[in-house]
Amino acid sequence: MYLEFPIYPGRSNSVKIALTNNNAVIDHTKITRLAIYVGSTLFDSQATPAMFDKTNAGHVEIKLGAASPAIAAGRYTCRLIVYDDGAYTLGLIVPVAFVVSVLTEPS
Repeated sequence: MYLEFPIYPGRSNSVKIALTNNNAVIDHTKITRLAIYVGSTLFDSQATPAMFDKTNAGHVEIKLGAASPAIAAGRYTCRLIVYDDGAYTLGLIVPVAFVVSVLTEPS
């Protein structure tokens, strides 16, 4: 079973993730770049830095509600890619996938 996050396009909904190494939360401020596949669509912090917040030591935030163009309604399996100046200069695909459900706003 995957962890699932609800996302509403054009809203402040986001994905907040705490990455760990040997069951200890890493220092997320050491991350130099993030990328995420939402289904087959790639969002990269180099192309859209405002969508990614790497300033909190305890977690990263990916602002998928602010994606442009907006992500179409649906359920997507996501894969996160993490880069740093050390062991992950080529990018580490995080082995645990998660799901985002992009929803239309209730009327």
